Amino acid sequence: MPIFKYYRPNIYFEKAIRYNELYFSANHELNDPNDLKATYYFEDSPELWRALLSLGSISAAWNILLHVSRDDEEFIFQLNSLFKGVEIDSLTGSVRETIKSKETELKDLFERSIIDTPARSDSGLSEESSREGRVSLCVLIITELLARAVNHKFYSVSFSKSALEPMMWAHYADGFKGCVLIYGGLDGPDVKLRRHLMSDKCEVYPLREVKYIDSDKRIPILECATKGKTKVEEAFLQKNSFWDYEKELRIFTIEEIKTHLMAAIDKKSENPMQRILHHGTNFIAGVIFGPRVDDSYQRFVETTIASNRQYADEKNAFFSFNTVLDPHGRLEISTASKVIDQTLGRRIYENEEKAKLLLDFGIIKPVSGGQGL
Repeated sequence: MPIFKYYRPNIYFEKAIRYNELYFSANHELNDPNDLKATYYFEDSPELWRALLSLGSISAAWNILLHVSRDDEEFIFQLNSLFKGVEIDSLTGSVRETIKSKETELKDLFERSIIDTPARSDSGLSEESSREGRVSLCVLIITELLARAVNHKFYSVSFSKSALEPMMWAHYADGFKGCVLIYGGLDGPDVKLRRHLMSDKCEVYPLREVKYIDSDKRIPILECATKGKTKVEEAFLQKNSFWDYEKELRIFTIEEIKTHLMAAIDKKSENPMQRILHHGTNFIAGVIFGPRVDDSYQRFVETTIASNRQYADEKNAFFSFNTVLDPHGRLEISTASKVIDQTLGRRIYENEEKAKLLLDFGIIKPVSGGQGL
């Protein structure tokens, strides 16, 4: 089934239809201030701390097991007690700041737990390595290990399963003056995106469904560091039930951050990643015009899409729909057509044929017990 994206009539929409762009937004660019935001927390789990210490090191010099033993029950217990319940805001906090707030206690713990280790040339250790230096190195290494849970920034682009939601049209389509683009064919969306407009290389991006749950978004740090980041994606797919009317689907792009830099420096990295990705021309299957779109703007949009299709792999037509707002605040499709060439020649769909087209595109839903509008 195709998916829908609401647009205001501005330069970003025009770039979307001319250059096949999808823009991935950061938290501060989204309507919901709690979107792409969560709270990381330290679990109460000595076993997960033991698993953290057992992770492979980024180099021989960053191997924490040269300094402490994962089988030291008292050390693991104290480490767990020191951090359990501590929280980190995903936007404003950092693992490094959290470690620094516990640095005195953490150094005391490492000081009591340091083991004797034979000198190794590949580890940077020598017989002269001071206990104080090894303790400081342990603090740095454990910061890097924990940073593996949070070494990412998520950006998202949103779609909807609903094409005619008045609240969406009122807000995201600029008071019914904008448009909804229909993405994907009748067999469903296959989201293949390129990092650059001129690139031939595509990557498939999974389309994920947002869950509307009235609860805090909490992410377990130790589990994410040791078992993968499934819980992170789950948190960033959760929104308050207030937003349920959006029927949102989204795809992510993720910026990975080097964990040794997160451990070593306070400054947060600037994002050099390009957050505009490009889809194939055929991915735009059609456009729905709001009831306040005038004829000249509709012609401009249709001409832009038709012109763009000169360069499609398959120069197939696209569909164009007009809407009206009834006295009860409901949107209805008033006209449906297939635009077949750059002269905007079109085939009109009416009556049963129109109803079937709207059902096939998912613009309207089947009526329980039968079909129809």
